[in-house]
Amino acid sequence: PPPDAPRAPAYLEGLRALAAAGLHWEWCCSPSHLPAIVETTRELPGCQFVLDHCGHNGGGDDFDTWAADLRRLAACPNVVCKMGAIEEWTVDDPQPYLREALAAFGFDRCLAE
Repeated sequence: PPPDAPRAPAYLEGLRALAAAGLHWEWCCSPSHLPAIVETTRELPGCQFVLDHCGHNGGGDDFDTWAADLRRLAACPNVVCKMGAIEEWTVDDPQPYLREALAAFGFDRCLAE
């Protein structure tokens, strides 16, 4: 999907319905989606979100952009980070990414799959 897909009116309506039902949403995305995900997560503080695979599916090696967006998302209290699927990240060394996710979210807001 396009990077701004989480900002589409129908998408937001669906997320509001999930929140009203007490359900959560899992963001399975590439780094290009993170800016829109940050906006959407901030807009819906009553909805609980899970960021799958540290938001890095097929993301390449642009660590600095990904890390800045990840930190912005981690500032939202209604999101936790699911760590895993490292084989899908297409990075030479996943350790800096894992360390950054742990530092941004803290151990109490990270889960493993």
